[in-house]
Amino acid sequence: MQIIVGDYDNEQVNNGAVLNTVNTRLVKPGELGGLGGVDHFMCNSVRTIVSRYVSRLKRDNSYGFPGAEYNVVIELRRAYEGPVERTVTIPIRCE
Repeated sequence: MQIIVGDYDNEQVNNGAVLNTVNTRLVKPGELGGLGGVDHFMCNSVRTIVSRYVSRLKRDNSYGFPGAEYNVVIELRRAYEGPVERTVTIPIRCE
C-alpha cells in the first residue's frame, strides 16, 4: 500500500521552537472527531508528526486501507498555557 501525503510546510515545533503542539489527531475529511493521536510532544518538526501518522496507517489495517482519506490536524500555540494560535491540516490518502 502506498500513502500519499499532501503539501505542507515543515516547520520546527516544540523543544525551544517558537510554536508548541497542543494536540494532534487523524480525522476523516469533514468530521471533527479524531481517530486518535500520537505522542507529539517529543517531535521536533511537523514532518516528524506526519511521519508517525504514516507509520500508524501502514501497520493498522483498520485505518490504512486502499481508498482511505484522512487529514492530520496539528494545533499550535506560542506559550505553554496560551490559546491555539494556528491549526495545520495535512491531507493523507492511502492507495
